[in-house]
Amino acid sequence: MPSRRRLVVSRKFADALQRVRWADEQILELKARSSKFFNPETHRRFKEVDPKSSHVIDKIKLDPLPDPIVRNVVQIIESLRFALDYAASAVTPAQW
Repeated sequence: MPSRRRLVVSRKFADALQRVRWADEQILELKARSSKFFNPETHRRFKEVDPKSSHVIDKIKLDPLPDPIVRNVVQIIESLRFALDYAASAVTPAQW
């Protein structure tokens, strides 16, 4: 099994790196949850003819996204946003 290298970063970036790690964990949770939701056998697929162009339109009817998936997406966005904020504050020179 390959060894995982540990990143060595400045203490200034420790909070930003922690938030990125949290986002990575949340992405894994999201993948597990969304694979169940987006299973092709659980959604209705149908075709319609566009009356203006006579083209056949292939459609898929999805149920509303479950709250756990929405919550995961929000957590990922917030974690990455906070990581960006922490990183920006780490490189900004002190004003005093």
